[in-house]
Amino acid sequence: MDAAWRSFGSSSGRVRRFEWEFLFLVGLVAFVYGSRPTDLHLRGEETRRAEVAVEMLQTGDWIVPRQQGEIYISRPPLANWCIAAAGYLRGGVDTVAARLPSIAAVLITTLMIYGLGRAEVGRFGAFTAAVAFATMVQVMQIGRTAETEAVFTAILSASLFVWFHGYRRGWSPWTLWGVGYTLAGLAALAKGPQGPPYFIGPAVLFLLYKRDWKTLFAPGHFAGVAVMLTVIGAWQIPYIVSAGPENALGVWMKLAKNNFGDENEASLTLHMLSYPFEVLACMLPWSLGLIPLLSSKLRSSLGSRQDVVTFHALAMLVTFPTVWLAVHAVPRYFMPLYPSAALVIGVVADRLLTAKPAGWVAAWPRLSWRATGVFAAGTAVACVAIIAGADSLLPPEAVVPGGVYVGLLVAASTLAAVVCFDAGRRLPRACPPACLGLFLGAAFLAVALEVRVAKQADAAAAVAELDAALPDGATLTSYGRLHHAFVYHHNRVRDSLVTLTADVGEEAQLADAGRFLAWQKDAPPPALPFPFRVVREVVIDREKPGRNNDNVKVIVAERLPAVASASAVGQN
Repeated sequence: MDAAWRSFGSSSGRVRRFEWEFLFLVGLVAFVYGSRPTDLHLRGEETRRAEVAVEMLQTGDWIVPRQQGEIYISRPPLANWCIAAAGYLRGGVDTVAARLPSIAAVLITTLMIYGLGRAEVGRFGAFTAAVAFATMVQVMQIGRTAETEAVFTAILSASLFVWFHGYRRGWSPWTLWGVGYTLAGLAALAKGPQGPPYFIGPAVLFLLYKRDWKTLFAPGHFAGVAVMLTVIGAWQIPYIVSAGPENALGVWMKLAKNNFGDENEASLTLHMLSYPFEVLACMLPWSLGLIPLLSSKLRSSLGSRQDVVTFHALAMLVTFPTVWLAVHAVPRYFMPLYPSAALVIGVVADRLLTAKPAGWVAAWPRLSWRATGVFAAGTAVACVAIIAGADSLLPPEAVVPGGVYVGLLVAASTLAAVVCFDAGRRLPRACPPACLGLFLGAAFLAVALEVRVAKQADAAAAVAELDAALPDGATLTSYGRLHHAFVYHHNRVRDSLVTLTADVGEEAQLADAGRFLAWQKDAPPPALPFPFRVVREVVIDREKPGRNNDNVKVIVAERLPAVASASAVGQN
């Protein structure tokens, strides 16, 4: 990491500048993930994560995640802590606060890949790997949302990268395993049981491959396990005291049961056939850089970088079955290993572009400079062509202006001119990945994000219209748990939602309920013991009507006086 920063005084006492690659990576992440952060509304599970953080700040209970006051069993709360902390600093959990931890996690992961990778694969390879991770298709999509994947990826990949870096540098087993298992414990607090095996499996398998029994069975290894259990127990024990062992078990097992449940032979076979290609597609265009590894000659020429490729390849191989055999797993579940894939891609790029071996690739470095430039420019042009071709399939409101394509085409042409015609190679070798990364980020912001923004429904506006229609001071009583998007947006405006509790008699609660009552459309209440009329149906969808909607509706009814006529009474 020291070589990457280069920010402190040298032996002569003079202060040295940052490497331009480091500064470029900071700017790239700020450009791709910091641009238009609120244009796309909170959607999907984002409002659930945000609402849990809101209730943490409201109640002061940072141990038991809750939604509408009820215990929310999904995963440990580290990601919610991060959102709540960002909300505390911003004075409220708004869209920026909800997404800020993910954006920060992408930045940390990108700089870690460059900083630690630089010591293992050199300046160019580490830079290519860092750019590759930051501009993979799925990372650009997930890394700007309030999901847990980005934070989990940062912590889990840090455990692997730091452990391998320490092993190569000869750290003592006490330090090596202590740091690795500490990060693995934090990864467990981010997303549950996926964290520790994703660290333990690669580390142990690599030591078995190296036949390093001394490090594997060192006392420091067992001490590291104790450290990990201590990190997890610091939250788990208070949670059990507050929520009980049954809920504690659900936190660790619910997601796993959902991913492995209800499979049949046909669905599992289809999943196993398609899933590897889905993961590769989510890492495009950089996953194409893995193709040269099919050459045994290339693999045999890796030299000192062989261990780097072996460790990260083993990390991907030993963890892949956990998602490959889970019929409901989606590609983002494998995102924590994208940094490992990126570093392997960086090794390949470094080998092809900077090495000067004898034999079969003696002339390759000169050729590969131009070839990589052609690949980068060709990829950019292909992206423009594919996007433009798909434009005709988009709904009218999502059509991208023609000027965007002209701009992207100009950028692709500039990339080709800069790289392919630099015959004297006066430009830094890092220009091809840098230019391609900028192009991919610009294309995502100008096209992919624009399309999603054009198609999205505005759940916040729908809830705001309801809140504006309610009388001042009116309290809305929730009959059962409502959709998290409704609760989040309503509480941000009025903070007046009252939830009926299960430990009090239903009739007694309804008798004391306020004037306005709300329930979910897909779970309507039984006949209410008082007359009412439906005043509004609030639609909570990701996309505008006519698209692939969630079709979630929250019904809001007004309680009527007992003398109201039968014709005025609403029906369920």
